[in-house]
This record gives sequence, structure tokens and C-alpha cells, in this order.
Amino acid sequence: MLGTQSINSEIWKTVRIWRKPASAVRMRMDYESENDDLFKLKNSLASSIDSIDPKEAAYDAAAKEVFCHREIISRIIKDVVSEAASMSIEEISSNIENGFIDNDLDKPEKILGLNTEFFSSEYGRITQDLVTILSLNKEFGPKYIMLNIEFQNQSNPGYPLLKRAYNSAARMIESQKNRFYSGDHYEGIQPVYSIWICTNPEKINRNTMPKFAPAKTDLIGYMFYPEEEYNLINIVIINIGSPEDFNYRNSIRMSGILLSGELEPEEKKSLLEKDFGIRMSTELEREVNNMCSLGAGIRNEAKAEGFAQGKAVGLFQGKSEGLSQGRNEGLSQGRNEGLSQGINQGKLMTYVQLAEQFSRDGNLTFEEVLRESFRLSPEEQKEVIEFRNEFYSSKNTR
Repeated sequence: MLGTQSINSEIWKTVRIWRKPASAVRMRMDYESENDDLFKLKNSLASSIDSIDPKEAAYDAAAKEVFCHREIISRIIKDVVSEAASMSIEEISSNIENGFIDNDLDKPEKILGLNTEFFSSEYGRITQDLVTILSLNKEFGPKYIMLNIEFQNQSNPGYPLLKRAYNSAARMIESQKNRFYSGDHYEGIQPVYSIWICTNPEKINRNTMPKFAPAKTDLIGYMFYPEEEYNLINIVIINIGSPEDFNYRNSIRMSGILLSGELEPEEKKSLLEKDFGIRMSTELEREVNNMCSLGAGIRNEAKAEGFAQGKAVGLFQGKSEGLSQGRNEGLSQGRNEGLSQGINQGKLMTYVQLAEQFSRDGNLTFEEVLRESFRLSPEEQKEVIEFRNEFYSSKNTR
């Protein structure tokens, strides 16, 4: 029997296993600022520390290394950048960062990328995953496309993803000063694309690839205005689904293969070569293998965490069922009402203590734990909540 101050030690042992790891510092790229004073900004955002598992950070870094390969990023550009639609994959590949950054002689198949950190007097340091430039080599219209690629593995990160994408795009526009234009020569501003690869979108959004771009609306009459002068910010979201779903093709499929947690490295390499014509260099093959290994480790840890959580709930429910059975047997053997009431109070206290622990360690409220984790009926939830309120009320009046 569980008293009001005791909980089965095995349950608490399992709950401790289930607790999430402490926050870790996200790795940041070194950056040489032209204005060192910006490093001294003291505000909530600039001084905050990201909560991210270091193993997930390592996986993200490995994914960025893979998508830095010209064979990969050029196919994404071909798919989503309308200004590059008439260019071949080879043309796009050779024109990425052409004239801006010298190729790495040791790894010519990879782009180096531009600085990924932007600074604001209000928000401080803003870090992006991958930023690069494509030369269009056109006589008319925009001459360059500035783009960034971001990876997002949460379907609900706690903020509107599209608005964050617009924020990233605005940072790229801001960073063009003294690179593409200076002073008030705003005609030098070039279009930007912020491309977001979402690995775990909501089910309804899987295998979709929307593009958000500005459009002119004539409220009265008609005014001619060149599209390249207002179509400057483009947002593309690549929502990866599964091969069984409709529209699993093009950049969605290529990204899905690369980031898949189910395919073995050899399967990935075979599909990329056969279906996309991607030449697997030694470097790309090594980085795909590395990403697969890190992904497997994260999946195994997730399985272990899920098992521990399930075990905790299972042990608790088993103990509750045992208490209920013991109560019924006690009643049938003529035990008095006081004993039954004591058992019930012990069960209610167990629910209270475990639900509070789960609420602190997870992202659910006390009521959500009762409803979703313990699956109590509305009547049972009400009973536990009333018992909890009475317990703390009597404790505070002592």
C-alpha cells in the first residue's frame, strides 16, 4: 500500500531515467566583426544560451556539411530559384560563390559559404545555418541571388516559422550593404531566398514545397513596375514526408533520402546516384556515412527514452491497478471503510506526486499529464485535482 508520503522506489528510479538532459551550448562559428563593439551587446537574446542536445547539434553540423556539396545545393537551387530555372545543374554549380570566395583547392566539390552571423543593435547576434551567393550571369535583371538554407526538425518550434524565415531574409538584405550597394544606391539590392528544410512537419503538410513571394496589386488603375524591383524576398519551405505519400519527388525526395533515419548509407548513395545523377565523391560519401551514424545514435537514444517513459507509466498504472484490486479484495473480506479510504488517498497522492514530476520534466501541464499520460477519465481527473487542492490547502493552514 502506498501511503501519502511514500512512492514505489522503482517508479521514481524510472522517472529519473526519463528526465531530459540539461541544456547544452550550441556550437557557433567564429566570426571576425568589423565593429567589435557589437560583441559587447548585453540583452536577453544576445546573451541567451540555446537549449539543444549536443548530439543533435553534431547531427545538424553533419547535415550542413552534406548540403554544402555543389552536387546537392545546385539541385535545390534549380528546383526553387525561378531566376535560375533556365540554367543547367553544371552552370549553377560552377556559379555558386563564383567571384566572391575562392574554391577550397582540397575540396573543390564543396562551397565554403559566407559569414552566417548577422548583427543588430537591438537583437545582437543572429546565426544562420548556411549562406551563399549564386551569380546569374544575365545582362538584364538581377545579377545575383543570395540565399540561405536552414534545417528545422520541430513541427511546432514555439513561433511562426514563416515569420522567422522573413526575419532571416531581411538579415540577408541588410548584409548586402557595402557588398552589392552603398549609400543610397538601392538599385544594387539583389533578391534573396530563405530555404527551410523541415524534417518533421505536421502530417497535413508533408511532401509540400510552398514558395512565398511578394506580388503587386493594383488598387486603382494599372501601374507598370519591373518585377525584379519588388520581388526581392522569397521564402521556400521544403516539408519532407515519406515515400508512401503523394508528391515525394524533386528536392523533397532528395532531402528526404539524405536526412532519412531509416535508409542505410549504401541505400542512400545508390538512390542518389541512380535517381538524381549525383556523383558520390569520397568526401560526400564520408559525410553521408557520418550523418547516418550520428542519426542512428540519436534514434537509439530516443528509443531508450521512450522505453523509459513507457516503463514509468506502465509501472504506475500497474501499481494503481494493484491498489484497486487490493481495495476490492479488502472490501469483500469485510475490511472497514477507513482502510478503503486510506488506500484511495494513497492512490490519489501517488497520482499527484507523479503528475507533478512529469509536468516539471516535460512540456505538459499537470492536467495534461493526467489526461494524456495517465489517460484518466474526466471524473478521475476531477477527483485527483480536488484531492491535490485540499491537500495543499490544509498544508498551508497548518
